[in-house]
Amino acid sequence: MQESKLRLLVEHAYRKVPYYRTLLDDAGMKPGDIQTLKDLPRIPITTREALQQESTERRVDQTLDFAQFIDVETSGSSGQPLTVFITPGEARIRKGAHFRSLLDVGFRWNDHLLQLGFRVSRRAGMHERLGLYRADRIKSSVPPKGQYQRIRELNPSFIWSAPSSLQAVCDHAGRPMNEWMQPRVVITSAEMLHRNWLSASMTNWMPNDSTFTVRLRPAVSHVNVPHTRGST
Repeated sequence: MQESKLRLLVEHAYRKVPYYRTLLDDAGMKPGDIQTLKDLPRIPITTREALQQESTERRVDQTLDFAQFIDVETSGSSGQPLTVFITPGEARIRKGAHFRSLLDVGFRWNDHLLQLGFRVSRRAGMHERLGLYRADRIKSSVPPKGQYQRIRELNPSFIWSAPSSLQAVCDHAGRPMNEWMQPRVVITSAEMLHRNWLSASMTNWMPNDSTFTVRLRPAVSHVNVPHTRGST
C-alpha cells in the first residue's frame, strides 16, 4: 500500500504541479520510473531555497481554484519563512490534528496554551471566550524582551515554541525558568531539537515538575521526558 501511494503521489505531482514536472523532466525521469521505495533516491532533492525562488503558480496544483487556498507561513525561526498553500478542508484537518496532539500530552479544558514565535496572530474561538482550552500567540516579530514580559503576564501552563525562540527568551531572562514561569508542558516544533540543547536547557531552566515534549509530527508520536533537576 505504501508503494502504491508513492506511485500515485509522484504521478499527481508530475501531472498537476509545474515545478515538480520540470524537476523530473530535467533529471530525465518520468513518474513510471518510481515504482518502489528503493527508487526514492532517484528523485532530485527539492530545497527550501529552490521552492522560494519559484512563483506560487508553479508550486501548486493547477487543477484547483487558487482563490480558495489558505496561505500558511512557517515560523522562519531557521531563516527565511516559507509560504505553503492548503485547502480549507486541509486547514480543518490540520487544526484538528494539532488539537489532538495537545490532548495526547495532557491539555485540559482549564489549561492555557501559549504559542511562542509564530508569525501570525490568531482569532479566539467561542470556547476560548468561555474560558475553555485558552490559547494565545506571541508573534516572532516581538523582541525577546517583549516576549518575556508577555509570558509573565499570561503565565501559561503549556508552551509551544521552536527551540531557538524559547532559548532567546530564556537568555534574555538571565535566570532559571522556574523563577519566572511555571509551565506544566513544553512542546517544541519547527526545528531539530538536538540532544545537547535539550540536556543543557532542562538542567539550566526547566521547572522541576514540567514535562518536555518533543513534538515529532501532529497526532502521530511524542516523546515525554519528565524533568528532574540535574538529569540528562
